[in-house]
Amino acid sequence: MKKVDTNVVTAWIRDMFYFDEKPLGEIMQELSRWYEFKVIFEKESLKQRKFTIETSRYEDIDKVLKLIEETHVVTCRKEGKRRIVKKLCLERREKPYTSSNQKIETGHVGSTSHRYNS
Repeated sequence: MKKVDTNVVTAWIRDMFYFDEKPLGEIMQELSRWYEFKVIFEKESLKQRKFTIETSRYEDIDKVLKLIEETHVVTCRKEGKRRIVKKLCLERREKPYTSSNQKIETGHVGSTSHRYNS
């Protein structure tokens, strides 16, 4: 019997984006459709980097991109309706990056979190 991640199944109902170990290319493609911007990767290899992100579909796009930047793997530069994704040149982390920020959304406590694994 296969174990089902209920976060994936219920994300749309909860008005959330939920990406579990998804390539950044797929994540940015979905975000670009929702927020109506064009994404450009400086290096194709960045599209394959895997992230786990959970955030509200109604969060400001700049805040969502800031979550991705907090992994210290990439930076996202805004140019009008385009977002340029670049590799961040820092020393590689030994352990996967994890973070979670609690916030209040429409009367209940929700979370915006992300995790990067190489």
